[in-house]
Formats: sequence, structure tokens, C-alpha cells
Amino acid sequence: MSIRLKILLALVVTGVVPALSFWWFAETVVYKSRVAEVHDKLQVFADLQAQRMTESFQHDSEKVALIASRTQMRKSLASYLHEPQTNKIDRIETIIRDARDSVPYFKTISLATMDRKIIASTHTGSRGTSLNASNALRAALTGSYGFTYQITPEHGESPDELIHQVLCGPVIHQGKQIGIIIVKTSIKETINRIDEEAGFGGQGRTRLVRTDKGQIMQCLVPLRPKDKAIGLLQKSGKPLTKLPRQNGQHVLTDADDRQLHVVAIAPVEHTNLAVITDINKEVALEPIDNLVTFGRAVGILSIISIFVVSVFFARALSRPLRRVAQTAKRISTGDLD
Repeated sequence: MSIRLKILLALVVTGVVPALSFWWFAETVVYKSRVAEVHDKLQVFADLQAQRMTESFQHDSEKVALIASRTQMRKSLASYLHEPQTNKIDRIETIIRDARDSVPYFKTISLATMDRKIIASTHTGSRGTSLNASNALRAALTGSYGFTYQITPEHGESPDELIHQVLCGPVIHQGKQIGIIIVKTSIKETINRIDEEAGFGGQGRTRLVRTDKGQIMQCLVPLRPKDKAIGLLQKSGKPLTKLPRQNGQHVLTDADDRQLHVVAIAPVEHTNLAVITDINKEVALEPIDNLVTFGRAVGILSIISIFVVSVFFARALSRPLRRVAQTAKRISTGDLD
């Protein structure tokens, strides 16, 4: 290998490797910082929406507690449980019907015995039916308040009434729990607390989802009967149901591990619900596209400049070094005294 080539390779390696390293480092840092910035903004939206949901649940639970504490209703229910009489049921239903009318978005109020059988309801068709097991019911059976969601059949219902919030609480008389109160509230109140546009000029989105052990089981707001997942699909058409963590941030990926959306998630306290905000990765990174392009151009020009300068210096340095080498060779062979 000639001296010029050796010098050229040394200069190129010495200059290009640091240039490439700086290029990669700068682009990675810019990308990560932008993703972190977007994620922080999304997290603010998600936390705010989750807080609103928690306050809504707490507010509704307090109203249910007030209704459950009505003296006349508790006395009538206790009297009915002791000596079942039809007129007592009529009195109870009159009381809970008045209670429902006092809270516009309370759609149905029902009373059940401790064996989960509904004995009175503002929806007369519910009388005599049994409550399905749920976390909310289990909470009510232990003397506290719980809430869940109920999806109603699509036919015969308007689109905005496919889902209702269901609250359950205890009815206590003379220090003893004698029954359970069940309140079904309108989803419209919940939808009003979910802003589906998570900022970024309306480019972001917000979802209320039901989760189970880190899996997204169902999208509740907005509700799509035919596609109840998060609303983001893989190329195969299957819904995305996982939120993997990547680079320290929530980044939604598809089956090919391509980054699709930057995602933030905030759980709603005391529920299996979570608020998810997301934004398309390309939209999120759009403000730094020009900066990244500029950085790449500078990197390419730097590499070209390093190569050109290396060729020039290799040529300039190789001449005296070649003369020194030739002189040393002549001395060693005795051609030069």
C-alpha cells in the first residue's frame, strides 16, 4: 500500500468517523427531545381528562350516597323486607322516581336486596331481575361505592346512548346494610368531559378505554360497535391492543415494529378505565423535519469536505515523506554516502 493511500485512509477514518458519530448523536438527541416534548404535552391532556373523569365519578357517587340516605326510602325498604307488601314497592318507586327527576342525567335508579334481586326500579321492566356480577356490585355488597360501564344493544338505541355509567352503593338502615342502590347515568355527561382533540391544532386524539392488566380491552369514548379497540389498526387490519414502552416514552407500534403514534396514558382513579391521548408520529415530528434535514445536509457536506481535504493533505504530505523514504533506502543500500 502506497504512502499516499495510507495517509488518505488515516485522515478519512479520523475525520469521517467523528463526523458520522456527531451526525447520529445530534439527530438522535433532537428526535428524542422532540418525542419527549410531545409526550409531555399529551400527558398533560391525558392527566387533565382523567382528573375530570375522576371528579365526575366522585360527584355522581356523592349524589347516589345522598339518594341512598333518604330516610323515608330506607324505612319503606326495611318495612318491605320485613313484611313484603306491594304498596311498599309503589312508595319506594315513587321516591326513587322523584330522586331521578332531580338529577337530569340519572336515567335509571333501582333498588336490590342483598341477594342481588331488583325489587324496585324507575324502569319497571327491571323489577324481578337479578344484577350481573361486577366490581361495582362487589363494592356495594361490602358497604362502599363502585362504578362500571354498561354497553347496551345497538338496535333500538341512539348512537350516543350505547354506553352508560353504572354506579352501585349500599342502603343502610339502623346501622345495617339492607340493600343496594343502582344508578345508571347518561353517557352524554361523560362525553362532555372527554375532549377528543388533544391539542396540536386538532391533530391529537383522546380516547377513554377499558383496560385489564395493561391490555386495552375496549374503547368506550368514542364508541365504535364494530371496532371497540383503540381505533388504530395494524396493516393486517387487526386492532392494536398493547402500549409498549420505547425509548422511555409511550410509542405505539404496529406488527412490523414501526413507530406510528406517540401516546400518553393516564388511569382514572379507582376504575379499570384510562384516558389515552395520541398523535401521529409524522405530525408530531413535523416541526423538526427541517432541522433534521439541515443536519443531514451538513453531515453529508462535512463528510465530502473531509474526503476532499484528506485527498489534498495526503497528496501534499506524501511527497516529502516519499523523498525521506527514498533517501533512507539509498543510505541503507550504500548508494548515498
